[in-house]
Amino acid sequence: MKGWSIISVLSLVMCITTNAQEADLRFATQLDCAKAQYCATIEMRSSNDFGFGLGTSSIFFTYNARAVKFKSYKSLNFDEQNKCILDQFSPYSNHQYDGVSPGKFNTTITLDIVEAACPNVGPEYIPVAEVCFDILDPAKKVNLKFSEKHTHLDLAEEQIQMVEKLNFKNKNQRLTCNDLRPEELFTNSLVMSLSHNPVEKFVNLNILSKEDDVFTLGLYDLTGKLVLEKKVEVFKEIHSVVRLDMEELLPGVYLLKNLNNPYTNELKIVKQ
Repeated sequence: MKGWSIISVLSLVMCITTNAQEADLRFATQLDCAKAQYCATIEMRSSNDFGFGLGTSSIFFTYNARAVKFKSYKSLNFDEQNKCILDQFSPYSNHQYDGVSPGKFNTTITLDIVEAACPNVGPEYIPVAEVCFDILDPAKKVNLKFSEKHTHLDLAEEQIQMVEKLNFKNKNQRLTCNDLRPEELFTNSLVMSLSHNPVEKFVNLNILSKEDDVFTLGLYDLTGKLVLEKKVEVFKEIHSVVRLDMEELLPGVYLLKNLNNPYTNELKIVKQ
């Protein structure tokens, strides 16, 4: 009886070791120079012969914010659209994601019905989500890189990661568009003009954008010192007026720039 118990324990340990889950994460990318767009599909697979049902997971990656700017997110397979339970129900909620901070992106997949995780993650890569970006500078490398510290697959209720080992396949490709130069891609995508110049206390800035956008304006003096920052939100094809308060600044010449898109036209402002 005692010997049988030892054998049973050894068999159980061997079974657990043999069936340890291991997964690969990679980016499959697509570059569209005509639209000045770069998309990355997050894909995963089981690294061994043992597939698994994906539980609640978080995938975090970084990118070069000088090369690209977050545009859109699309969940794939592991969301409420995939009704893989009796062709009527999905075990997952809609993905939650955060793409606000330039250079950082996080998506969360939530499994609501633990006993019915589907589809199965097997030896073939399966898409999880597609993240698309606007190209800011095609001469730079995008540097897509998964965060090993913040990426976790298949978390149990006790926040235990059931997939014990993750292998990350990052991507750092140059966004070369041979037939288009950066200034051609972004000319007039966002145009700024002044209501009056020189100014005394304040100036009204007129902005017309081809898309919804959130960016930061930077005002520099002639020494190159940043003297004023202002976050601005604009909307597609809507004329926006932004008020800049310059009352506390010394008289002189200043240069106004869009800190998020170097190809936006710059404005010279004279303070009296």
